[in-house]
Amino acid sequence: MTDVTSNAPAKAKLDGREKLAVELGPIAVFLLGFFLHAKLGPVADRIAGTTFFGKEGHELYLALAMMLPVLIIALGYSLIKTRRIAPMLLVSSFGEDIQEGIELDESKFSNLFSNSFARICKISSPLASISI
Repeated sequence: MTDVTSNAPAKAKLDGREKLAVELGPIAVFLLGFFLHAKLGPVADRIAGTTFFGKEGHELYLALAMMLPVLIIALGYSLIKTRRIAPMLLVSSFGEDIQEGIELDESKFSNLFSNSFARICKISSPLASISI
């Protein structure tokens, strides 16, 4: 029998700790930012030179601002190391993009919905000004 060896390089894989950090790191940072808003908000304000993140009700903004750089780093690391993006990371990045688009631009989203509702129903009544 002949021994056939493949010249194709073996696919690189993330080890256990790397996989855990890449797949759950952005979600963990998001949760830390959201639940530790009272402590991390003033720190983020000092770094950014604003008073935006420390305000009550801005937990989501702080969590997204903390998570997005970690998500980009995790996507890049996964792509460089394995030449592909981890499925969990891909799903969470699309989910966060959708959430960010809706939450950070909520007023435009509600206006868009109201205007679309009015166009579909072809009415100009108080129903057209309903906001979500």
